[in-house]
Amino acid sequence: MADSYSAFFYGTLMHPKVLIGVIRNKGEHLEVCPAVLLDHTRHEVKGCEYPGVIPISKGMKILNRSLTREEGSVRGTLVKGLTAQDIKYLDEFESDEYVRRKVKVHPLGSFTRIFEKIVDEDFVPEHPPPLPEISKLHESSFEADTYIYCDETNLNEELWSFEDFVFAYGVLSTFLVFVLFYGFADSLSNMDFMDKSSKDWGILNGVKLQKPKLSFPELSSYKPLRTLSPNEFPIDDPTKRVLIVGDIHGQMTYLEKLMQKVKYSPSQDVLLHVGDIVSKGPLEGSLAVLQFMVSNNVTGVRGNHDQLVVEWRNWYDWVTDSLGGKEWLDGLQARWEKAVSKDPDTELEAWLKREKKASTRREKAWWKLIPKGWVILDDHYYVAKEMSDQHFQYLLDLPLRLYIPSAHTFIVHAGLLPCDPRYPVEDEARQPLARIPTLTRRPSGNQTGVNTTLLHDVDANSTSTSLMSNKSIDALRNLQETGILTQIPQNSDPWVVLNMRNVLPDGRISKQFGEGMPWSKLWKQHMQSCLGYTRFPRIASRDADDDIDASGNETTVDDSDDDEQGVKKYNLLCYPSTTVYGHAAGRGLDAKRWSFGLDTGCIYRRRLSALMIKGQSKDLKDVDSTENGTMPRYEDDEEDEDEDEGEDDDRDEGDGNDEDEDEDEDEDEDDEDHSDLAAKNKHKNKAKTPWLPFGDNHRATVASVRCKPRS
Repeated sequence: MADSYSAFFYGTLMHPKVLIGVIRNKGEHLEVCPAVLLDHTRHEVKGCEYPGVIPISKGMKILNRSLTREEGSVRGTLVKGLTAQDIKYLDEFESDEYVRRKVKVHPLGSFTRIFEKIVDEDFVPEHPPPLPEISKLHESSFEADTYIYCDETNLNEELWSFEDFVFAYGVLSTFLVFVLFYGFADSLSNMDFMDKSSKDWGILNGVKLQKPKLSFPELSSYKPLRTLSPNEFPIDDPTKRVLIVGDIHGQMTYLEKLMQKVKYSPSQDVLLHVGDIVSKGPLEGSLAVLQFMVSNNVTGVRGNHDQLVVEWRNWYDWVTDSLGGKEWLDGLQARWEKAVSKDPDTELEAWLKREKKASTRREKAWWKLIPKGWVILDDHYYVAKEMSDQHFQYLLDLPLRLYIPSAHTFIVHAGLLPCDPRYPVEDEARQPLARIPTLTRRPSGNQTGVNTTLLHDVDANSTSTSLMSNKSIDALRNLQETGILTQIPQNSDPWVVLNMRNVLPDGRISKQFGEGMPWSKLWKQHMQSCLGYTRFPRIASRDADDDIDASGNETTVDDSDDDEQGVKKYNLLCYPSTTVYGHAAGRGLDAKRWSFGLDTGCIYRRRLSALMIKGQSKDLKDVDSTENGTMPRYEDDEEDEDEDEGEDDDRDEGDGNDEDEDEDEDEDEDDEDHSDLAAKNKHKNKAKTPWLPFGDNHRATVASVRCKPRS
């Protein structure tokens, strides 16, 4: 008969699911019971979430005092029936931090098979019963192995009581399981531990084995891409308009004002947004904006601030599912609001630091669940907590990128790259715009909405138009655009599309304004370098310098530093695509020929803007006149004329006094000399709003309203 071993566990291995994970079998041969180890003390390992046990003599030396009978005993779980292989796995798990020693333990109940119907209080009670008399304990002793911590100098200089350990263990269960199972999750993936799903482990219910591997809760909930059909972006329908609004940040009053100005009709207009619809503004405003979006079924993309709200909500739901989590959060919030009511100038992060330092051991277990760098109780947290499930689902459904194949258009929050800036532009292996794609058949499982039905290859050197029907060109363009989304690695990185502002000389991406080249300038350079697939591309294009600045005036200021930035023109085998984005409030309205930046800083007391694209037939060429250098046509914009008269002064005031802008969003705005730009444009005509070319042959204009200072 094979040798059988018994062992006493006083830490994470008290939980049967953790134990069977370590020994890599179902544990059907094991019996367990609650037990106590006398003349030992339990301490927390410094900087860790697990305990170490040492003899009482060493414990008293650490504590520098004598101990009561209860303090000198360690509650835990006695397990019998372990095999030699089980012990081998346990030794590997405990590593050289511990040494296995024979000890005498005392059962506090009867043995039960590990998977029989039991209640956790039978072996891991939250509040253990008093110890029996010493004489009664010695009547039922049991020799077992246990793991003694080797280096007592690495233990905290205070006892870790059974109650405190069980509480912390229940709170940190997901974290502990991840740590315990990391490195051998593959061996667990083929084991069916969850067939006994009716088991109730009480306070330790949070520990669940997830196959094929274990991980922390997924907080990001990214939805990478959504493709819109022509009906969802109807710029070819003369009876429709497409409206794309810039960063709102909970400013519901000005969103309503803007919708009134453009005479928004949910039945006739398609409204979209570029993200950052919530936070930084008043809480009630963010909730109202969410309700507006839900009620009107508005499509958009997720912004970096929306992303923070999503992550906080996922985190909040996770923590409040744990016993005591909601009570701790509610108490923390109540204390913060009381502190602010006494002193409105109380600084949140400093207050949190003091609270954390003064917290009890149990409270520290909750504090440790807050991810590094997160600031609990900030405006993102409040929106996350207070928004409805319907609002949360709306944010979850927002993709990081929108792609409209029929319009050759992308919508993102921060930006999109036309190339991988780490490699040469002409690198055909890495740069999708450096080569004409080849189409032979419809790929299986195509989910991009891209037309891939062309049945022949295209010769990149051909000057014949016989193969270059509109259908062929659209299909090839869609493939190249799909390449921009999928073959340029930065464009698949959530951080990039949520935060990018500039591209550094070495190809790295930066969220700062003051270094490198604005990504929109790189986009412009590439789009203006597109020669098409024949030698005679037929796409309307404005002069390189015909960009629109934040005041709506034609200007060349945006390109003044092209030579300094080393911008070159290339001969690329591609057709241009359009990108619409937000995020860069420091640049204001940034309308280039093939990109439109719509964050005009409403949250910073400037303006809230929307790009209006008038639907029209594909056969019309309303912007062709710009090919010959003709100024774009204008339409009257008298509705906001009174407000526009004071716009420049308002911009000067807002741009020169933005100390309250948060560092993630616009910490470097003052590096951009917007007040000088406004001064240059102050004496130009503002009675007309220009029509801008959009895409191949459509037209657009920008409408905006002033945003008054926040109260």
